[in-house]
This record gives sequence, structure tokens and C-alpha cells, in this order.
Amino acid sequence: MLILNTKLMLPRRGRGVLPRPRLEKLAQEVAEHRVTILKAPPGYGKTTLARAWADELGGHGAKVAWLSTDEADADANRLATYVAATFHRVMPTVGGACLELCSASATWKPEHLLSSLLNEVCEQDEEVFLFLDDFHHLVGKPSEGLLTLLLKHAPANLHIVFIGRCDAPSALAQAFLRSEAKMVDAGELRFSLEETAQLLEKSTTQQHEDSARLLQNISNGWAAALRVLMLSLTHHQNPSGYLSRVAASNRPLNTLIGDLLEQLPGELTDFMMAIAITERTCSELAQTLTSRPDAQSLIEQIESLQLFLLPLDDERHWFAFHPIFREYLARRLLEHAPDAAAALHHKAARWFAQREYWRSAVAHAVEADAAPMAMQWIEQCAMKLVEQGDMLTLIVWDRQLQTLRLASPLKLRLAMAWAYALGMECAESRMLLGQVLAGVAQGQCSAEELPSLTWQCKVLDAMLLVFEDRTAAATVLAAQAMAEPHHDRWVSYVMLNVLAFTHGRAARWQDFYGMPTYAEQIPGNERYVFNLAYRHCIRGMINRRMGMLGNAEEALRATLNLDQDSRDVDKVRSVPTSHTVFRALGQSALCEILYERDQLQEASRMVQDCLPIIRNSGPLDFVWAATLTHIRLVRLGGDKRRWRSLLDEAETWADQRGWTRMISLIVLERLHGALVDRQETEAGALVRRIESLAQTPSLDEHARTDIVHHAALARMWHLLSCGITVDLIDIAEQAYESATRAGLAEFMPRLAIALAIGHALRGEMSLAHAVLSGAITRLATENAVKTVTDTPVQRPLLAKLLRHLAGNQGLDDATSRYLHKVIAALGGEEAGSSLHGQRLSMSLSIRERQILRMVAEGASNKQIAKSLGVAPDTVKYHLKGVFSKLSVDSRTQAAALAHQLQLGDPCPARKADAPQEHTSH
Repeated sequence: MLILNTKLMLPRRGRGVLPRPRLEKLAQEVAEHRVTILKAPPGYGKTTLARAWADELGGHGAKVAWLSTDEADADANRLATYVAATFHRVMPTVGGACLELCSASATWKPEHLLSSLLNEVCEQDEEVFLFLDDFHHLVGKPSEGLLTLLLKHAPANLHIVFIGRCDAPSALAQAFLRSEAKMVDAGELRFSLEETAQLLEKSTTQQHEDSARLLQNISNGWAAALRVLMLSLTHHQNPSGYLSRVAASNRPLNTLIGDLLEQLPGELTDFMMAIAITERTCSELAQTLTSRPDAQSLIEQIESLQLFLLPLDDERHWFAFHPIFREYLARRLLEHAPDAAAALHHKAARWFAQREYWRSAVAHAVEADAAPMAMQWIEQCAMKLVEQGDMLTLIVWDRQLQTLRLASPLKLRLAMAWAYALGMECAESRMLLGQVLAGVAQGQCSAEELPSLTWQCKVLDAMLLVFEDRTAAATVLAAQAMAEPHHDRWVSYVMLNVLAFTHGRAARWQDFYGMPTYAEQIPGNERYVFNLAYRHCIRGMINRRMGMLGNAEEALRATLNLDQDSRDVDKVRSVPTSHTVFRALGQSALCEILYERDQLQEASRMVQDCLPIIRNSGPLDFVWAATLTHIRLVRLGGDKRRWRSLLDEAETWADQRGWTRMISLIVLERLHGALVDRQETEAGALVRRIESLAQTPSLDEHARTDIVHHAALARMWHLLSCGITVDLIDIAEQAYESATRAGLAEFMPRLAIALAIGHALRGEMSLAHAVLSGAITRLATENAVKTVTDTPVQRPLLAKLLRHLAGNQGLDDATSRYLHKVIAALGGEEAGSSLHGQRLSMSLSIRERQILRMVAEGASNKQIAKSLGVAPDTVKYHLKGVFSKLSVDSRTQAAALAHQLQLGDPCPARKADAPQEHTSH
């Protein structure tokens, strides 16, 4: 989704704005409350006051984020995108992952956004203020649920200011009960007599006390009425007489605005009414609407007369009227010239469409009662938006079309099906795909469209089958599509990627490496970056499956480089494009390789970056790679409660998507934990569960092959943990032979290690050494440390076998180094981890250990400072020292390392320490 920058910018302060110290000093109270409400009808100066608060808070070092909401933000996904974008604008380290998530999927859940966004806000040292202007557009709408979550989980350093016309969201009721919210209403915003006199003195030569009283009585302190009256006074020779007449007639504001317009040249009024039909205007748009070549000078004239027109950006390209004034102008135009209003909406729609501002183009087409034109434009740009990854705009339009009960053409429904599919909403995509196929069967398309529509449906169906982990069926459909004439290059590349993926899953290596390439055809062409990035990711995943970690890493890093190249080309955009999804895809598989190579810190950093995105936008293999890495890192940290919670959460996702293969992997990970903890009863039950999953009737044959091998490994681990070798050798040999045929090279070393341990338990040491030697030779080449050290059973025996291999004089240097690294980890990883933790802990001061412990518990700087009785700046100072000594870059990494190595002071902070620490800094 393309972000409109002007919505994220602080509103410009109008010329001649009167300072109001009485209200501006409330900025200090805003800083002391979690929530502030500025509630008043239009024209009371809410936004002007909020801007003054923002300036004051920013001047004291706070981070100020501003979002001007509108009707379109009633959509929760759109609002979340803008909230992330406004944070990202003022704090580059905040909101980037959320924007990638929004770009990746149009239908993600709000809690997934908040878990990333609020954690990043919490890590900021400064106080953060989020100003939400015109929040009345959100109340009672789907987006209000997002505000509820935002308020519920907001960290202590986040303050939210709601600026709007109506009562606050219901979620704020509890905040008021806890006295955490500040309310400023219309009563406080009204101008006092003294302020009105100051305004009169500043704006005109009128300094008579009676004039100030008349202004106050007529306007009742309402800023909008005062502004209109002050402008009118400049056009009257007898200002006092004008005020007396107005006071006697008791005229409403609309009449006052009408009086003001009557004093202006007719051509200027007509010009303002014409450009008021759009929320924002610029000279080019204004010239198109009015056919006035002097549009720019007229805009400047309106601004110089202070007729409620304000620039929206620093370049003074875009302008907007005050909402009250714009509403009056638009209503007046509609009342006096409805045909002219419709024609202007037509012109505006075409102007926006020519520049591919599709949302505005479609909105004005609907206003012009030109739904067919809107539908035509949506159909025209839909696949382009799919190719660019702008799924959110399409999803919003789809909902609008359903509300309007407009029947979408087949091509548009197919584009929407692509959008839902790429957003991993397979059920919604299948429903739309079914409608398209039904329409084709009923003859709702022309003979010329029929081949292309049928072919595209086949390719989309094949892609959906891949996402549903039904690759055997996907192969059949993709092969059929491959044999037919190709009707669209972008869809053709999707088809080639589907085939490449299915060939790799089925271990058809010759077919995989024999696939046509298209890389030479598309460098620099943004339309095909999607396809090329997925091809790199698929190549990386397949090489990982073949056990070739080096080749896999090379392909995956090519995806990251491609993403960077696309960012360089796309500098004009205000938010990351969908190409960030590819970075997450590449990172998700890459972080598992880094974990395998025992590069835990880099793996941890990478998984934190990609996990929020990949959960909502990735195929099973990529989702599982990132999820598994995260779960195993938590397991290594010793946080068993969180480890189990993450497994439960992952199983819920897998079950919702029908990913039985992922469920079997989750159960295998549970089994690993049960065996390490010597929970034999639980382990036996988990083994039986994996074996039953392999018998699922509707299972894809390739998924079943994987699960059968998971079950074999699970059974072998369980037998080894019990010291039983009766059936183990047969199970292992059969599984190893089957894995060889299935091309499961990444899985075979684990089977070989279990088989070697089984031979050793039987006293067959020569066989054990031979089997283990073959596995180690392959693993050493790829430096796959964790494949060995993660073995959950008979670890002392495994270490003994490895020490025997290490004594072999014929080993090359690389294999020898690898063996010694693995043996050290197996023989003393717990002691080594403990010793490492002790050394790091000793490098920290008492206060640094106290602060680290509280960071690991999730406390913010403000909470830590209050608990320890020190200033927040003192906490920041100590945290910099902690980060430096631990060689980490963020609170998240420090907390993870603290959990992993059990760092920090286990005792609560002592109050007696606080005064000494405070006085010393």
C-alpha cells in the first residue's frame, strides 16, 4: 500500500495564530498521562492546540508521531499500516518490521502487529507520543479494536493523544477510572474575552472594548466563528456596525461563511468551490478541475488572504482547506450546481487515475456515480497491484464492492483471488477462484478471454496447492499449465516457480536443475522481482533439503541482495514495498542455517526480524524454518514455559492452515524436550502421535513421506532413551534407505547418528564408527554443528564415539576442528554455558545486573528507574554499559542472552542501593 506522507506530518501552523499560554502549558500534563483526549466539535482549534503541544514535547527531547486519520482508516489493517508508518517516520528503528508485515499480507491479525511494534517502542530511551487526529473516524468501526489493543498493551513510555469530535473509544473507560487519562473539551478550548481582545488587537486596527465583547458574544469563544468574523471585518468599512448587525441577527456559522464569500471576487469563490471537492489539492489538479492556467497564483492568493487553506508539506505542493470551510464549499457547489459537481468528480477521478493514485481515482468515480468507471479502473490496475504486492488496497476494494453489491467481472475476481492467495488467505482465494471457474463454465467471458482465464486459474490453483502443502497435486496442475500456451509472463514465472518447488519437494533433482531460467530477462524490471526472489528462495530451500548448507546460504543471500537492489530503485516510496517479504523469506531459511552452524547470535537477530512477517505470508517450509529456530533458541535459553507456549502457538497456526507436516515437526520438537527431561510416558505418547499423523487419510504423498521419516526418527530416539536395541537397527536401516530414495539428505545424518548409537549399545563398535564417520564427513563439510549437538539421547555415548573418530590420524584439518568443536559442546555445553554466563555476569556491576534482570522481565526504562529510585537517564547510562559488555545491540538481544546464560541478579533490587547510585551520577 502506498502511504500518503501528508497524513504522517505535523499540521502546519497557520499564519497569525494567536499564542494561548493557558492551553499550551497543558503540554506538561499531557506528558504525565498515558492518554489525553482533545474532544470538541469542528472549529474549536483542537488540531492547532495539539500541534503546539507536539512542538513543546518535541522540544524537550520526546519523539512525536502524528497521524491524521480519515474515513478509509476505519479498516483495521490500513490503520495499523499507518500507525507503523508514523512511528517509523520519527524513529527509523521502530515500525519497519510492521510495515513489512502489512506489505506481506493484507489480512494479518492486529495482535501480530502490536507484538512487534510495541516491543520496538518499549526499547526507545525517549518518551514517545502518538497524536491521532480526527479519531472520530475510528470510533465504532473495525479499527477501534486495534485501538483497544494498542491501549491495553502500550508500554510505559508511550503516550497517546486522541483529537476528535466525539466521545473517546470505549477502551478508554478503564484508563479514566485509573486516572491515567486527561480530558480537554470544548469548554476549555473556547476563547476567553481576554484572548478574543488579543486576537482582535493582533488582526485588525479595531481595539474598541465593545468590539471585543461583541465578537465574544457572537462567537461564544468558538475559534472557527471568530476566524470567519475577523476575516469579514477586513472587508467592511464599518466593522462595529457589521458586528452589531450580526449580533442582532444571531446568524449561524454557515451564514457567516456565506457572508464572507459574498465579499470575495466571484471567480475566486468559484475556484475555491471547484477545488474543494478533493480532500487535498495541488496546482496541477486545480488547473485540471477549473481550466485555469493561473491556478497556482490563485492558490497563493487564497493562502495570503488566510481563507482556511494550509500547505500540507514542506515543498508547498499539496494544500487542504480546513474541514469546516471545505464542507461548506462542497455543499454549496452541490446545492447550486449538482451537474458541475459530478463533472468535477469525473475530472478528479481521471486525473488521479492517470497518475495511478488508484484509491482516490476510484473514490471520486464512486462520488460521480460512475461505478462502471470505478470498476473498470479497479480491473485495469488490479493485477498490477498484485505484481507490486499491494494486496491491502485490493482487499479494501473487494470489501467495498461487496458492500455496494456490485458484481465484479471475472478478471477482477481472479485478480482478487491472486491477492488473497499471496496474502496466505487460501480459503478466501479458493472461494473467488471457484466463482471464476463457475463463470467461465457459464460462458461469462468472451471466446478471446477464455484460454487466458482458464490457464491463469490453473496456475493459481497450483500455487494454492503448494501453499496448502499438497505438492503432488500441484505438480500435475503446473505441468498441465506448462504444456499450454503461456498468456502472461508474470503468471508464467509463477508457474515455473511452482514446478521448481514441487520438483525439489519430490527429489526430482534433474527436473529441478533443468528448469528454464528467466533471470537474464528481468534485471531492473520491478514487475518480475517477485518471481526472481521466490526462485532464489526455492533454490535455497531445496539445497537445504539436499544438505548443502553452503549452496543454500548463497541462494538465500542472493534474495537479500535482490531486496536491497529493489529498495535502491524504489527510493520514491515512503514505505518498504512488498519486496521486504522476500527478505523475510530469505532470512527465515537463512536463520535456520545459521543456527545449524552454531552462529546463535546472528540467528537470533535474523529470526527477530523475519518472524512477524513470515508467520503471515510464507509457505510452510519457510514458516517452519523461522519458527523452529526461534523455538530452539528459547529452549537453549532454558525458558521451558515460553518454549512450550511457542510450540502451542505454532501448532495452532499449523492446524488452522491444515499443515499436518508442520504439526508432525512440532510434535518431534516436543519429543526432543520430553527426552531431555526424561519424561518417558510423555515421550511414548508423542511417538504414537507422530505415527498416527502419518496415517492421516487426506495427506499429500510428499508430506506423508516426510512424516513417515519423522516417525522413524522419533521411534529410534525413544528406543535409545530406553536402551532398547531389538527393533532399532531394522527401523534405522529401513528409514535410512527410504530417506536416500526420497532425497531427504538433511534428515539422513540424524538417522545415521541414531543408528550409530544403536550399534554402540549392542557392542558393535566397528559398525557404529563406520556409520558415524560417514555422517560426520558430510556434516563437517557444511559445518552443521547443531545436527549433532541437538541429539537428545545417549549424549555421553555419542561423545565417546566422536572422541574415537577424532583420534583417527587420517582426518583432514577441517574435519578435525569440527569434531573437537562438537565434542566440546557435547561434553561440556552446560558447564561451558554456565561458565560463560558467570564470566559475563562478573563483568557487570551490581546495578547493571539489577537493570539487566528487570530488562529480561520486560520492564521499561521508566519502570526500572522508579523501582530502583534513580533517574531515567541513569538507567540509559547503565544500559549502554550492559550492551557493550554483552556485545548486543538492543534490549531484546540483552534479555535473550540473560535468559540463555542466566545472567543478572536473581535478588530484587534493594532500595538501600538507590541513593548511593543516584548521588554518584
